[in-house]
Amino acid sequence: MMMKIDYKDLPGYRKRSFRLKRKRVVRLLILAALLYLAFDLWNGYQLRSGREFLLKGEFSAAEKKFTQVEKLRIRRKEAYEALGITRLMEGNHQEAEALFSSAATRRVKRSVFDFQPVFSSFLDNGDYQSARIYGEYLKLYRSELELNYYLGVAYNGLNQLDRAEELFQIANRVPSLRARVDAQMALLQQKRDTDRSYYLYDRKGEPIAGIRISDGLRISLHEEFSSILGSFSSDSGVERYLTSKDKWNKVYLTLDREMQRAAYEAFKGYRGSLVVVKPSTGEVLAVVNSPPSSPENIAFERYYEPGSIMKMITLAACLEAKVDFDSFFPFNCQKPLKLEGRLVYDWIAHGEVRDIEEALAVSCNLTFAQLGLKLGRETIASELRKFGFDMKLDSPFIPVNLGEILKEEELSVVNLSIGLHPLRITPIHATLIAAAIGNEGICMKPFLLKAKRNIEDKVFWEQKAKPLFSAVSREVAERLSWLMTEVVENPRGTGRRAKIEGLTFGLKTGTAGEKSKGLNAILIGLAPIPRPRIAFAIFAEGEGRAELAGAAITKRLLELVKDRLKEMS
Repeated sequence: MMMKIDYKDLPGYRKRSFRLKRKRVVRLLILAALLYLAFDLWNGYQLRSGREFLLKGEFSAAEKKFTQVEKLRIRRKEAYEALGITRLMEGNHQEAEALFSSAATRRVKRSVFDFQPVFSSFLDNGDYQSARIYGEYLKLYRSELELNYYLGVAYNGLNQLDRAEELFQIANRVPSLRARVDAQMALLQQKRDTDRSYYLYDRKGEPIAGIRISDGLRISLHEEFSSILGSFSSDSGVERYLTSKDKWNKVYLTLDREMQRAAYEAFKGYRGSLVVVKPSTGEVLAVVNSPPSSPENIAFERYYEPGSIMKMITLAACLEAKVDFDSFFPFNCQKPLKLEGRLVYDWIAHGEVRDIEEALAVSCNLTFAQLGLKLGRETIASELRKFGFDMKLDSPFIPVNLGEILKEEELSVVNLSIGLHPLRITPIHATLIAAAIGNEGICMKPFLLKAKRNIEDKVFWEQKAKPLFSAVSREVAERLSWLMTEVVENPRGTGRRAKIEGLTFGLKTGTAGEKSKGLNAILIGLAPIPRPRIAFAIFAEGEGRAELAGAAITKRLLELVKDRLKEMS
């Protein structure tokens, strides 16, 4: 009987089988390692791609990349950190802190982000709250001394002075940071000594308002700025448009303190608004709103019937159309005229009006009503729009309303020509009409917010001067400017009471509104002429004829800024 031998029981076979199994295991381990490495490399690529998107401000694209990494779990800690940074850049602090908390539970110290550029992106933009959250997370697993400086700046910006000082003492061990630490400590000590942190400045860098650090209450430094600033407790003024982040930084307005003080003093006792603008840039140099507690910003938002200041636009249309004034003048203004089926009146009978210069000086309604009819509705309406009527203005700070032509289908050419309903205008727009005339026919976009600087005095937002519209040619604008001086210089001019020795300037007065509420004294002006440095508008509610109250306010204003105008020249 033959014996059966199972080859699997042979010693050699068992050794070969073991070696084969071991090879398979090794191959599997190598394959797994290669797969892990491949996934790790792919995740690293996704994280770096997301970082680039994030630094370019493409948050949704960055989040998509980071979320893909988080789902694969291989580099999850980095994904949580990256998503946390994304949330900070989006301004979502609560979600960012939750994500950083998840990242902190994983002890892997690797990060796709260099912390210095991330810190800089927050601090350079004055975002100290985000910098604080990010820095406190980093201190859980990183020990670089430089980290303490960036986190100290964040706490200094947030007026948490003790914590900031503690961090600066550590950061001072880094020789390359000592100068920056010293600058921050000097600012910190100034805050301690004064118990104040200033956040609002005029155009020259002088503080206007700040916070008392000990209790967080706002401090207004100068009474003349009160009507434009508003308050923490009332929904009015500049305060309404400042964010909490703005109040940790330095916000520079275009306001000129000397000009603002003069406007404030000149307008004392009146209701309405006074606005001063620099024609060449559109910068608002002074604003007075009365009463200051008004829920709307009177200068920028409140509408008024404009009255005779619109005769400047009618006159501009005449000059552009090359109207033959010699065929119209002299004109005998004695009694009301029937125009468009109704009687049109003047305040007084002007008698003989010799020329267009005198017609503007005495503000003859009958002259300008007839000139408007000669030009026609379409021409007058078109000229109004060239001066900004019906234009929507996108303002990055305080909303600005421009004038409107209401009920166009019912337009009265006479009313359009002399500034009555259906026209309405805001004080800032009236100022811009004068500014356009004073700037060779080009109106610059008005702005009140000049720049924002962070705690290290770096500019992170700035408004540049830019044109808003071109109203008339240079030649027409120059002629209009000189015609405005006739309102002041002519013995019968409605602005003669504002005349100041040694200063040549131009005005156009207007009186409009509802008689039952008291007519408003309205006036626009340029000073000096030639080469005006300021354009201004006055809207004195219920004060009656502009040649009285308007002229008095103008004279007081220009007397106070006469020397300042020479400096500006």
